[in-house]
Amino acid sequence: MYTNQESCLRAWLGEVEVIITPTFTSKFDINFGANATAAREAWAAAAKIFTDAFSDDIHINITVDATKAGVFGESFPNFLSISYAGLFQRVSADASTQNDAIASGPGGSLTPTDPTNGQGTWMLAKPQAKAIGLIIDDMSDDGGTTFGVEALSRSPVQSPREHLIFRVLPRTRSPK
Repeated sequence: MYTNQESCLRAWLGEVEVIITPTFTSKFDINFGANATAAREAWAAAAKIFTDAFSDDIHINITVDATKAGVFGESFPNFLSISYAGLFQRVSADASTQNDAIASGPGGSLTPTDPTNGQGTWMLAKPQAKAIGLIIDDMSDDGGTTFGVEALSRSPVQSPREHLIFRVLPRTRSPK
């Protein structure tokens, strides 16, 4: 994770990357108590998996909360709607790797023809919309995650954290 100054310098140098910025709530620290620092570090390690794998030049801003209410975890992505034609056009125009071309090319998972014949509603998480240029990159909240303190304290691996972060992140691009 970089400071805003470091991020600006990296952008000026032509280094493109996803920057994930967590905003930890006061309840996060209260509910994790003495383990709050370790929980923050585990969250950062899980986020790094995604920043290492994707190269879209966007900021993803996630509110991170915790509860003791017997919840394993929840995610709250902010969604935007788009027409299928708009989605196909944006994803095709944004394709920059061979995997992107395969996904939106013949036989790919995103075909030129709307599989719902115009009857579907296509939703993108806000970071997805940023990644394909539907909305401008900004520093406003893109969604949130809430972790169940009891469930995560029993899990020695990052995978629950990764899963909840993944639910807020863009999934329309291929990894680096």
